[in-house]
Amino acid sequence: MSGLRWAEAKQPSARTSLVEPLAGYLLLLTVFAGVVSVVWWADAAVVAGVAVWSAAALLWKGTGLRTRRNAVLLCAVGAITVSLAWGLGVPVPWRDLVITNAALIGLLAAVTFLSLVARPDTDLEELPKGDRAIASTLATVHLFGAVINMSAMFIVADQIQQRNRLTPVQMAAIARAFATAITWSPFFAAMGMALTYAPGADLRTLVGFGLPVAMAGMLYTHWGTRERPGARPFVGFPVSYRSLGLPAVLALAVLALHAAFPAYSVVSIVTATAPVAGVLALLIRHRQSGAPILRRHVTHRLPQMRGELLLFVAAGVLSVGLRALIEASPIGLPIDRFGANEACVLLVVMVALSGLGIHPIVNVACFGSLLAPLGADPGLLGLTFLTSWGLGVVINPLSGVNLSMRARYRTGRLTLVALNFRYLLVMLLTTMAVLQGYGLWWLAPQ
Repeated sequence: MSGLRWAEAKQPSARTSLVEPLAGYLLLLTVFAGVVSVVWWADAAVVAGVAVWSAAALLWKGTGLRTRRNAVLLCAVGAITVSLAWGLGVPVPWRDLVITNAALIGLLAAVTFLSLVARPDTDLEELPKGDRAIASTLATVHLFGAVINMSAMFIVADQIQQRNRLTPVQMAAIARAFATAITWSPFFAAMGMALTYAPGADLRTLVGFGLPVAMAGMLYTHWGTRERPGARPFVGFPVSYRSLGLPAVLALAVLALHAAFPAYSVVSIVTATAPVAGVLALLIRHRQSGAPILRRHVTHRLPQMRGELLLFVAAGVLSVGLRALIEASPIGLPIDRFGANEACVLLVVMVALSGLGIHPIVNVACFGSLLAPLGADPGLLGLTFLTSWGLGVVINPLSGVNLSMRARYRTGRLTLVALNFRYLLVMLLTTMAVLQGYGLWWLAPQ
């Protein structure tokens, strides 16, 4: 996820002084074109796609080698499947190759503007300690992370690190508090992927079933952290109720706008509202200094999305290729329906693949394309994608969360993965229960 930018960010050079600002403005164009394509001119989606590919080309050299290799592999597989489909009589879907996942990249770029204003209060004289500190730290990371993504995790962790050395137990707790927000927040790329690759899924349904999973993860993390010998005394971060106002208003606004304008997708609503809210709040708070801050955000902050940018572009090529091949010659699957039991199996498979280092973007793009012909219930499929993403990032040794924590706070390569293993087992069982509950109470009898 968004943690790739932390793990792979590099110092600016003479070349990047020109390349990165241009890429930043191209990503800003992606945001505008994506919104225009929904509310006015559908072909603006092609403009957004061209801007995305251009930005990816500009930022290619500065991206980490591992991410570039993964992108090449995904694009190669996608190109092979498109070629096979073309050989079987399916026209090459050039437009889809250009625009697929461009809207999701626009969403990622749009949400970054919220980090300009929606931030925990860092003007602190003393940090809390003890059991209450655990609860306040988890709540702060979770609620702010649900809006500004990984920035919240590092703001809190940096504050603790400045006063007391951050322990692996604290790192694991902070990472879990962030990851649990993935299961319900509309401001995450995971939600955008779930709604895109499970077409027809309803935001309110996903939030309604994702929140219990998130709360179970938070409660278990709180209890488990208290029981860890290395957690005492736990130095944490206080909840600032004054600064929680904007995140709460934004989350409620997205739900209200989606209910009022159901014809517009959640991705387009968040893409349109996030930059407006961020820029207005910034200009109100800072006035004269707001414009330079905004310009720096576009030219420096947006290009740091390079890791996610390449993976989303490459995953789009893969999904287009798989869909084309399925259209040409439907790929036989060992199942003919997708119910709660199948969702539980898929959950375990996707989390296991994450444990092997496969990024959730790839998992969702691949399984979303393969399962499309089954006519799976979109809510069940989307919920499976969301929860597998939220669980997978804490167990994936190559996830942005774990790589960033390891590099930034100097911990062992597999330390956080090992600390999260018991949590993973408990949450797998919990999530399976939620999926079964969805199947029991939500699906029509089959």
